[in-house]
Amino acid sequence: MFEGLQKDQLAGAIEAMLFVTDEPVGTIALADMLEVDPADVESALVGLRDKLEAENRGIQLREVAGGWRLYTAVMQDQAAAQEALPCGMEK
Repeated sequence: MFEGLQKDQLAGAIEAMLFVTDEPVGTIALADMLEVDPADVESALVGLRDKLEAENRGIQLREVAGGWRLYTAVMQDQAAAQEALPCGMEK
């Protein structure tokens, strides 16, 4: 595994990698970057997606365009957009 990366750290490493990309990243690309088995990456991705959904988190992990990408959850998306507006410019 990638420089001392333990199997229980895989989901966290994947999450961190997906935060710094603006395009979907495929399972095999993630596995190559982390030097792990693609099946382990796929399992970690599905587990992370399910965990984020079950905990009703502000982000979602979605499989799109042949890869995986983090998105703002719909309910939190509206709140985040409202907060991002300068004062006095509410919709």
